[in-house]
Amino acid sequence: MNSGCCHCDWGGVEELLPSFSSVDWTDKYVENTNCKHGVYHAGSGVHATNHVVKRRRGVKLGKLGSTSDIVTPSNPNHEAPHIADLPISTGEVTTLMDLIPDHIKDLSGRVEDQLRSLPGHAMHKAEEFGEELIALPGKAMDAAEEIARKMWDVVHQTHLPDWLKDNEFLIAGHRPQLHSFMECFKSVFRIHTETGNIWTHLLGFLAFVWLAFSFGVTTPSDITIQEKIAFYAFFAGAILCMGFSWVFHTVYCHSEHIGKVFSKLDYCGIALLTMGSFIPWCYYSFYTSLNWMIFYIIFITLIGTLCIVVSMWDKFAEPHFRPLRAGVFIGFGLSAIVPISHVIIVNGFWETFYFAALGWMILMAFFYISGALIYAARIPERIWPGKFDIWFQSHQIFHVFVIAAAFVHYHGISEIANNRLNGLSFSSFSTFPLD
Repeated sequence: MNSGCCHCDWGGVEELLPSFSSVDWTDKYVENTNCKHGVYHAGSGVHATNHVVKRRRGVKLGKLGSTSDIVTPSNPNHEAPHIADLPISTGEVTTLMDLIPDHIKDLSGRVEDQLRSLPGHAMHKAEEFGEELIALPGKAMDAAEEIARKMWDVVHQTHLPDWLKDNEFLIAGHRPQLHSFMECFKSVFRIHTETGNIWTHLLGFLAFVWLAFSFGVTTPSDITIQEKIAFYAFFAGAILCMGFSWVFHTVYCHSEHIGKVFSKLDYCGIALLTMGSFIPWCYYSFYTSLNWMIFYIIFITLIGTLCIVVSMWDKFAEPHFRPLRAGVFIGFGLSAIVPISHVIIVNGFWETFYFAALGWMILMAFFYISGALIYAARIPERIWPGKFDIWFQSHQIFHVFVIAAAFVHYHGISEIANNRLNGLSFSSFSTFPLD
């Protein structure tokens, strides 16, 4: 219920002046009132004015009379405030804002400023939200990649970047790109297309490290330092070849740059193994002809160095150059025909077969060449795509053949060394002009 007085339910003043914007209060307004508090005075309109301030904000006060017209009754019972208690100067036009304390006005001004700035602030926030919304897919992709780095699974070939697509006949089971070396080395213990390639040469690497160590601690005392150097040249070639190989197959999915660097090391390892294999054979086969021994060791080393230089060519590692890679290393291996033919011409086939371990050299060449041809032809996965994604693919067969060839060669040069220790060696080289 609307009331005209602070202390009773009288609403006469508001009913008398419902739409006035400026009011001159007179006695007739008071005469029409029934307020029982008796705090009104003719011509002053104090109580009514105070009431309107409370009830109808925005209504201007009229001119006040002189000071003698203002009645200030005692107010022991905390009755309605009198005009004398308000901060109003008599004889002046006063608005409702004059009745509001300064700190309220300041607060009101700040609120108005905030309201005026709302449209621009809202636009700025909308722009920020729009930018965040646009960036959301990228952030989601980054988060997905981070999860993939920590919890990856094998993928189909179609999900690989181009630089990881080395063999189109291996359909599924590939590792995704792993941006961490730690994740790459953890993948050694996971099943994927490179598991066989890693473990074949990792086991071969460990085996030849053990052989090199055993040779050093169990070698007979009558083995010369030159013979030890010849054997260790072979061990170094085998260890570096298989070491570079298993590390390459472990980390080449890290990034394109890392893949290229370690692929070059992998090819260098093949050349080093070939060079290291023929140094001990040339040493024993030309044991009594130092000049020919040095000549053929230099010959093999130069060809091997040429293969390493070719391996540094970036395009050499690309998939469509696979036949070229196989051809280069097969040709390097076949260059050994030159010194072998020399020994056969001088000593005869059967003497070379027995004293120079020619049979083991032929078997070694068979494994190397067969493995390289299988690698170049990509058999059996070319015939049955998707059937050999994990096991028995061509690259794994090639690795097994390389290990077999290295062990065969080790057996052959060990046999030649035993022949030398037992006095069974060639003695015909002194007739050659180079001597």
